Amino acid sequence: MASILSTKILEDAIYERLLGAGHALTHYNALEAECFPFSAAPYPVYVCSSQNAVAALKEYWHRQDEKTLLNAQWFCVGEQTANALADLGIKVTAQAENAAALIEDHLKPLQTKPLWFTGVRKTTALEHFIREKGCDYMDCYMTRAVEKTFSNTFDAVLFFSPSGIDSYLKYNALSDSTLACCIGETTAEAVKAHSSNLLVSKKAGAMHLAVEVINHFKKEL
Repeated sequence: MASILSTKILEDAIYERLLGAGHALTHYNALEAECFPFSAAPYPVYVCSSQNAVAALKEYWHRQDEKTLLNAQWFCVGEQTANALADLGIKVTAQAENAAALIEDHLKPLQTKPLWFTGVRKTTALEHFIREKGCDYMDCYMTRAVEKTFSNTFDAVLFFSPSGIDSYLKYNALSDSTLACCIGETTAEAVKAHSSNLLVSKKAGAMHLAVEVINHFKKEL
């Protein structure tokens, strides 16, 4: 049995999957998001960087031109972000596991400039795309670290974003014996400065990461 900490509250199905595999699980949200009031200008293409961006869009939907949004092309980062957009009645044209892949595979070939809904903190790939004038952007939320200190050492810590890593490490240490489990390469790159004991999910999504963790500890038995 492994002692696992998740830096994001997990859905019931994922939580139960880890518990069913015999592991002890603690989970909390290492980040809290604050949405900013906004009204989106009309664009033929929109992009959402995360579920937080969709949450901001949902909160301020009454400020938007609904017809414009529903008739535009939409792209996003992550399957859960796509699902959240679908809940708003928005059909997603394409999604990718991270911003870099979305830009290279889907956005660069576009003939028109999209508007990207993002947070104050941006990935390196997105910042570069903005500087190249590949897209316009709107900061619609910001994240803050949640102060939470753990006295015990975990066998594994699940990370879902570079900002989540920063939040956790602001109040806690990452020991050499703890497996840092990352949802993708962008998150893994951020944790490499603090640990070489890594597991990186081959597919994006919290359930995929949970399955990778379960399989990892099965091999150690």
